Amino acid sequence: MYVRTAVTVDRFALNLDYFRSIAAQVNHAFDESARETGGRRQVRFVTDAACQIDVLNVVIPPVAELTFQSLIMTLRLLGYNSPDRKYLMFVDANVYCGIATVLNDSRPDADNRSNHVAGFARVDSGCWDASTATHE
Repeated sequence: MYVRTAVTVDRFALNLDYFRSIAAQVNHAFDESARETGGRRQVRFVTDAACQIDVLNVVIPPVAELTFQSLIMTLRLLGYNSPDRKYLMFVDANVYCGIATVLNDSRPDADNRSNHVAGFARVDSGCWDASTATHE
């Protein structure tokens, strides 16, 4: 998702293809990593009717971008809280480079807490690239 405050210029249309390109590079990095051990892994992005990665254009109040926790709380209130989603946010701000939620649960099964809680990864505009997005 592209996230900006109500007072930030909307650069969604300008960057939509770029965000999709970054997401495709993230997928490629995951798959290449899995291939190193003989596996395959694809990131399951939400897609639109044309099978393109669906990037949401989300507007938040100005103070919500200041901290990672306030942004997460705002997004949850806006309905972005599905436990089967990991939200990759391209935030039009320069507070962080990249930051993400982490649940300390290494169980390799369906009971892992990460499978039951929405996750959030934030990449701010100064770091909009595949390397940062993949890391987060």
